[in-house]
Amino acid sequence: MGVESIRVACKIGNWNTALKHCLELLIQGKIQGQKTSKSWIFWAENGGQ
Repeated sequence: MGVESIRVACKIGNWNTALKHCLELLIQGKIQGQKTSKSWIFWAENGGQ
């Protein structure tokens, strides 16, 4: 999912706040992510919570 989709789904008011939370989860190894030419995308591995 893109950051904007995550922001809306989680009812986070600010795009930068959503990105910050996603990057923190990425560092903790709870989700996967990749920087694209436009932005970041994030996903959970199969079996993830």
